[in-house]
Amino acid sequence: MLWASCVVAQVLPPAEIKAPALRALQQKHEKELQAISTELKKHQFPYPFYFSRKLDIDEPEQKQSDQRSIRFDFYNQRRALVITGNYFAAYSDARVDADHRMRETYLAVVLPILQIVVPMPRSITMAKRRCFGSTEKDRSCRTGRHPPPCSPACVPL
Repeated sequence: MLWASCVVAQVLPPAEIKAPALRALQQKHEKELQAISTELKKHQFPYPFYFSRKLDIDEPEQKQSDQRSIRFDFYNQRRALVITGNYFAAYSDARVDADHRMRETYLAVVLPILQIVVPMPRSITMAKRRCFGSTEKDRSCRTGRHPPPCSPACVPL
């Protein structure tokens, strides 16, 4: 049972960001942020998910709220790309404990967003595929137990 999110993940316009450094960053990366937004719009979440800066609101209010939540902001005195939203999942307390709910939400929402925002470079994914099925010498090389040179298939990660 997949629910296609009809809500649009939108990028906050640079003009709405108060901090000059963050506004400049938002403007500099506007095309990349729009590309992220486009990819996020394509993803289907198991339950309704709405991008929003206003959190912990009910779904009818959420449907009327601003959907522009992709922005740069400060987190622990560091610049960060922030994407916030509300996920309206329904889990049975009788069948699913809190840890399972957290895991399911992470897998259904957080992980797909991270995979879109921070895609792993193809060269790294190919190296992982080669290394994990390779010889003992290669595994030793990766862990530092075997002196170089290692086989070309063993790329330290």
